[in-house]
Amino acid sequence: DVKEKGDSKILRALARTAAVNAAVIATAVTGGSAGAVGLLTGGAITAKRLGDGVDNEDGREVVKSVAVFGAGTGASVVGQAVAGALMIGVAGGTIPGGGGGALR
Repeated sequence: DVKEKGDSKILRALARTAAVNAAVIATAVTGGSAGAVGLLTGGAITAKRLGDGVDNEDGREVVKSVAVFGAGTGASVVGQAVAGALMIGVAGGTIPGGGGGALR
């Protein structure tokens, strides 16, 4: 049934998103580099999907896996840049470490 197949694909996509979000949250809570963990987790999921697509000679799956990873990573980078700009501009935050000296 087409509806059941579509529902299953949506549920798998939600599970993958939840896995990446859980890894990011767990890392952020423990003071780690959440962005790097999100990138690595998403990369691992993409690598599996990309490998499956290549093994099965499924060009559509190859393109989809790369497009989804690229879009997700791009959105994450933009979101982090916007949040950083808001923190620096609106909240008066500073950049930690050596790079902050030029902005003080």
